[in-house]
Amino acid sequence: MVLLPSWQAVYALIVASATIASAYRPVQHCKQLGDNGHYSACTSLTQHYNQTTAESDLFVRYHWYKYKDSRNGWHAFALGKQMAGALMFIMYGDPTTPTPEMTISVRSAEGHHPPQLVKDIAIFNRPEAENRIPEVTIITNTFKPYTGAYEQPELSLKPTHVGIAEFIVRGYSKWIGSAVSNVSTAQPMLWSSRYDQDFQEDYSVDRGIEMHAFGLGFGFIFADLLNAETPVPMFGAINELSGHKGLVEIGEPAPPTAAEISAGEFAIKNYRLDPVNADLATSSGDGEHNPFSDHSNTTPSTVPEGHGGGSEAQPNSSSTSDAANSTNQQAAQAAYTIRGKTVRDWLWHLHGFILCCTFFIGYPLGIYLLRSSKQQAAGLSFNYHWTVQALATVGLAIGIFIGYLQSRSISLTHQYVGIFIAFCIGAQMLLGWRHHVKFLSAKRKTWLSKMHIGLGRVVMPLAFVNILSGMKLRHYGWFTMLLVLALAVIEIVFFAVYLRGSHVRRNKMGGAAVAEQLKAQGPGQDDDAEEYFQLAGEDDDLSDLSDGEDAISKKRHQKHEENERLAKLDRV
Repeated sequence: MVLLPSWQAVYALIVASATIASAYRPVQHCKQLGDNGHYSACTSLTQHYNQTTAESDLFVRYHWYKYKDSRNGWHAFALGKQMAGALMFIMYGDPTTPTPEMTISVRSAEGHHPPQLVKDIAIFNRPEAENRIPEVTIITNTFKPYTGAYEQPELSLKPTHVGIAEFIVRGYSKWIGSAVSNVSTAQPMLWSSRYDQDFQEDYSVDRGIEMHAFGLGFGFIFADLLNAETPVPMFGAINELSGHKGLVEIGEPAPPTAAEISAGEFAIKNYRLDPVNADLATSSGDGEHNPFSDHSNTTPSTVPEGHGGGSEAQPNSSSTSDAANSTNQQAAQAAYTIRGKTVRDWLWHLHGFILCCTFFIGYPLGIYLLRSSKQQAAGLSFNYHWTVQALATVGLAIGIFIGYLQSRSISLTHQYVGIFIAFCIGAQMLLGWRHHVKFLSAKRKTWLSKMHIGLGRVVMPLAFVNILSGMKLRHYGWFTMLLVLALAVIEIVFFAVYLRGSHVRRNKMGGAAVAEQLKAQGPGQDDDAEEYFQLAGEDDDLSDLSDGEDAISKKRHQKHEENERLAKLDRV
């Protein structure tokens, strides 16, 4: 290896002696979630200020641990706080081939859509996006047999291969898609994975990918990039036996400690001992390639037509024409998607659609039929009520079952709230049935009625909130979520006014004095003021009563016969 010119050696010596002032702290994120890539990866981050371009470059080293020689699955790392607008680096490939290269696909997404190459997204081709798209230099993208010490503790299994990705995001803080700062102490980032997608030997740069799973399939990182700056361009080391350094997954990292700064000083002073970094950081007088200063291997995120990146980084894409790439993409979509969406994606939409119909149509319709004066006059309100509620509950069960099949773990607030709502609906069914049985025997309201009504008033608004949280998880646009929120508010206000108006109408028609006279006769004597199927316990229509005990007794007798007839119908 040719030595650096003398002036470069002097510069390196000055930089090494100034490491205390640089206060570099290593930043690493390691997460090992299980067999065959339920996200088993480590990421290290450093940034270096490029004097030539007057911009900060982000150096990313990514290790993807694969088990049992698996060819399936993909992993991704992204800059941004949400999928929409994030700058994504999606990796996939076959470690068992003679030349085990790992594809690194630079993508982004608009709203709730599958990730696409940045050049294929319209908003990144507008004039305002000019000079706001970072260039990506891919240094390493390969699989190697794993020879380290890590062993998956639950399975007592070592990885068979490790996918090594090293790339530089030049001028990363100018990214237009989301807020990215080179001085942030808590820069939002994302990770995600799908462990079981079969790529069918098509690892092209624009290959369609299936959606990640909830739970173990994605997560957040908040990295201290301010203190990840190094005075020399370098990739940070990775130790897969440790977890997080200089970042957290739930908020802002703590300030650097003396031990972390000491470790950073040591890393900078000895970075040439890393054979990869030593080779990359050295340039020779005869023009040896130096990717730290030479942009010949740079892959702009807006790749020119007909190219998928640098020839060294993506040989498949550089040797494939636009037509061939389009054909491959269409074949992938035909195998895995319907109009660009995966089957799993459509199932999530079906899950949400069914539950929206259940809570916006089914259960409200059952409540309306119970209080409908027309159905009460026909003696059918209770039968209609429980029939519609039962059908809505069947829809609820189907929607929850689809969500359960789609989820590989129960770890999100949305899931916990959904389980709680399902439990409450089961309790509602039991309370409604027991109230009905008790009312037939006692001819009066019990605590079961109040529990049934109160629980219903809690469950419905909670369900609306959970629907909105599910839409947020699926990255629906704010306008769509605002429409759903408006619909929920309208329903709540409508039923509050409708039920209150129903109660007022009954009081006016029956007369409060008559109701008080009936109740004064003792427990069980006001059954004519309340039909057995009225779960809310409001006064019945007594507008045809005249003052006097004979009229009241006559009406009570008529209502008793009516109740017996309806009870027989209900038992049928």
